[in-house]
Amino acid sequence: MLSLSFSSNKSQIADCFGQAAATYHQFATVQKAGAKHLISLTESDLFQLPQGKLLEVGCGTGFLTQELVNRFRERSILATDLSLEMLAFCQSQLCSLPEHNHITYQQLDGELLPIPAEPYALIASGFALQWFDRPTTTIDRWLSAIQPGGWLLISFPTDRSFPEWRQLCQQCGLPLTLNPLPNADGMLDKIQQFPVRCFTTEIVTQTAHSDAIDFLKSLKAIGAGASLTGKQLSTRQLKQLSDRWKSQNYDTMIASHSIAYWAIQRID
Repeated sequence: MLSLSFSSNKSQIADCFGQAAATYHQFATVQKAGAKHLISLTESDLFQLPQGKLLEVGCGTGFLTQELVNRFRERSILATDLSLEMLAFCQSQLCSLPEHNHITYQQLDGELLPIPAEPYALIASGFALQWFDRPTTTIDRWLSAIQPGGWLLISFPTDRSFPEWRQLCQQCGLPLTLNPLPNADGMLDKIQQFPVRCFTTEIVTQTAHSDAIDFLKSLKAIGAGASLTGKQLSTRQLKQLSDRWKSQNYDTMIASHSIAYWAIQRID
């Protein structure tokens, strides 16, 4: 696996996830459960997968990779990620599987996916789309890399996530330091103009934290601490936000993650 050059934002994202490879696998409970839910979309009678290879964008430590192997045991899978450390961790996790020889690993910026000579039967991506500059354009590109009748499976946190944090920042007059998240409704309106069939759902998952610092540490532990907004809270502001949050939630701070799960079939 060769190291590639990325933009400053992408390098920052890759570094954060690379430093969190081990802790990600331990603390990314929302992502682990999300991988199982995303793969469950393939259990519908309407899901018929044509022959061909599978591609995973943003494999991380291998939650979704494992599910893909379990579901499609005889298929060749190309697992990709922006972070070389994540790729290495994923490979170490899956090397004991009987099907590990069906998996190859490659560093890749998913936004710049080359259109393959042989289109994929399926492209899957869990919790990666929110890091892209142009998510709708990226989905269009991915669909171009899928053969007719093939599928795109994606999950991502939407801009309906973390309403508690957003409301408290507004109440306290503090800057919102969370990175922007995709607007699922607007994206879906554009995607449905393509020759596709879409099956979508959005599920709210809640995590509990002792205070605001614990919440931010949980993001850092899974590599999601890269701030792309240029905003930062001072220690005093963070304490102000934490005190207000705790006063409304007693001794536990709740963070609501609104996760979109999409199965999109290319029909042209």
